[in-house]
Amino acid sequence: MENRPVNARTEDYLEAILRLARGVAGEGVRSSLIASALGLHRSTVSAALKSLKAQGLVDCEPYGDVSLTPEGLKVAARVAGAHVTLRRFFGETLGIDPVQADEAACGVEHIVPATLLERISALGEFLRSDAEAGKKWSGILSSLKRHRNNEPPVNVVTPLPELPRGMSALVVDVSLPAAARKKLVARGIVPGTEILMVEAGGDAADVQIRGYPERIAAPEAKKILVSWLPGQKK
Repeated sequence: MENRPVNARTEDYLEAILRLARGVAGEGVRSSLIASALGLHRSTVSAALKSLKAQGLVDCEPYGDVSLTPEGLKVAARVAGAHVTLRRFFGETLGIDPVQADEAACGVEHIVPATLLERISALGEFLRSDAEAGKKWSGILSSLKRHRNNEPPVNVVTPLPELPRGMSALVVDVSLPAAARKKLVARGIVPGTEILMVEAGGDAADVQIRGYPERIAAPEAKKILVSWLPGQKK
């Protein structure tokens, strides 16, 4: 993980000031507004602002407004940008509820490395700009939501060979050429099908589909994406 010049709490203060000051360095904000935005007591905020001033991140005087220095604005903008990028990725790309997406972004924005953030942003933009990829991804998300008996969403999705022995999973996607995919369809291996792992290793994966044994060659098995169904070992 990258070394950061300030801690998460400091970043929260700077981000709050940035939003209240409308992104302008030198724009004054009352400390009472900062306390309200963060849900903290004014005395707690006052003590924190003294530390921020000592670090050269804010300008403030007793009973006066608080403003970001150019360096403080730089840090705050980075954190706010990370929050928006993550919230959009969780919400739009992963299909998470907006409130949960925002909460998740708040928790991750302080620790995500810049290189990972760049790739998250790039992936989101790719799926939004490429119609075919976006359509395929939407199909995968839809498959993840189709669970029987109102079961909670499964959060582990892997290629078939990584499914633990004795565990069931739902087929999410089959990324094979048309001819090979057609053969698997004839054997009942299609998105939404429940599949039980018997043994994976070597040149094939031995599974059960609707109680019948099937052997899938390793190269094909690696192209079958499945969503784990924990708690359903047989």
